[in-house]
Amino acid sequence: LANEELGPERLTGIEAGVSVAPTDRVTIRGTVFNNRVKEPIANVTTNAAQTVRQRRNLGSTNIGGFQTDASYRVNGHLGLSGAYVFDIAKVHEAATDIAGVNLTGRYLAEVPKHRASFQATFTHRLVNLAIDNQFVGHQFDDDQNLAPILPNVPDKREIGLPGYSVTNLTASRTINRNVDIFVGVQNVFGTLYYVGTNPTTIGTPRLVNGGIRLSVGR
Repeated sequence: LANEELGPERLTGIEAGVSVAPTDRVTIRGTVFNNRVKEPIANVTTNAAQTVRQRRNLGSTNIGGFQTDASYRVNGHLGLSGAYVFDIAKVHEAATDIAGVNLTGRYLAEVPKHRASFQATFTHRLVNLAIDNQFVGHQFDDDQNLAPILPNVPDKREIGLPGYSVTNLTASRTINRNVDIFVGVQNVFGTLYYVGTNPTTIGTPRLVNGGIRLSVGR
């Protein structure tokens, strides 16, 4: 349900980071952060049967954690990189009980604690290749963290959405300074993963795309 009485969100945050390059081939970065959002807008369950939700302003939320990434240039053609994010996102204060539940201390919907990625790239005058793997950890998809275990969802034996991992591949070649051709495959292995339970919704299946990129005026 929409809500014409929504007010603005206000964020106050702090973060600190460091970047280190121990060699000319290695770069490591890290950042810690903490954000407090007042009156954040969320999809809030409004009935005990958990079938109706409305956009509402909550009291406040707190999002804190750290992120880090590292890259390594193996040689003039091959590069490796990886990244990781740890993120605790919870309702800090809820104004009132809603549908018999106080949301204080509940995890924010669709914000996993753990996310990671790994990428390998190969560059050559004939072709540029990149393969990456993305991991998304367990997350809740409702404000009450009470989404039921659904019997029609294989391997779903926990409340919320199970973690998943997908692999993507891209390849491109420069024909001349104005023309590039490219092809990509998202979710190479056709991994079945879920992004919602009310209703049950799956993520993007294997998706192949390609095209020609034209640059004009250079």
